[in-house]
Amino acid sequence: MDKTLFDYCRYYKGEKECPREVIDNTNPAFWYGERFFVENSGNNEIEESTIHMYVQCGLAGANYDLPIFLLASLFQELLKHSDNDPMLDAVFFKEEFLPNYLVLHQK
Repeated sequence: MDKTLFDYCRYYKGEKECPREVIDNTNPAFWYGERFFVENSGNNEIEESTIHMYVQCGLAGANYDLPIFLLASLFQELLKHSDNDPMLDAVFFKEEFLPNYLVLHQK
């Protein structure tokens, strides 16, 4: 059976606003990144530019059994709230943000 986009999402379930439970109990960036992934999947221009930044920052290559566009969407969400060099954010993403997401994603 093929997975739907929502099957890859733990936090975003189609709501218009980030639920209070997510805000209070986890990182809302997870919800926003998953929403971006669902809303923009199939838009080749957005997918390509989002994945391009992810690859440019050296984040491609690891297999987490998740679509690269979902991972790139999470990274883009992190970048939206940072004034750092994207390469510095890539280190944080790889060492802190993504492992935290993956652990919580498996629950």
